[in-house]
Amino acid sequence: MKNVSLSSILMHKAVFDALLLFLQKQHGQENLLFWLHAEAFRILAGQVSSKQAESMANRIFNRFIKDDSISWICLGVESCTLISEIIWNHPDRITPDLFLAAQKECLEALEFNCIPRFIQHVMGNEKAPGIESATDTLYYELSNILEETL
Repeated sequence: MKNVSLSSILMHKAVFDALLLFLQKQHGQENLLFWLHAEAFRILAGQVSSKQAESMANRIFNRFIKDDSISWICLGVESCTLISEIIWNHPDRITPDLFLAAQKECLEALEFNCIPRFIQHVMGNEKAPGIESATDTLYYELSNILEETL
């Protein structure tokens, strides 16, 4: 089966909602939530003041990247070090692309691990936490996404 992109799932609300619920029940929603927050930051940071962008970046950092974060994501040393260095020592260097490398890492984990497990549970009619009964709409929309990737 070809990998399904997160962008294709974002275009189908029922599938996105089911994926988020599935990840929550598996205690694995952090990558998806980080990706969404970082994407919003990437879009908005260039449209707000530098102080507002710094505040937004700090909230994302404290929630997802800092060692004692409540929704900690596992990142490579290089991404983590670069982001930490900018947040702590060079807030004047905060740009909309601050989290881009980390986003790519999370996206890879989602598209090559989490999303395929989710699809297997839905399409395989397996009982999975959070999606015990796949609705006809969910099954239909996910089938359409899979057909688009062929």
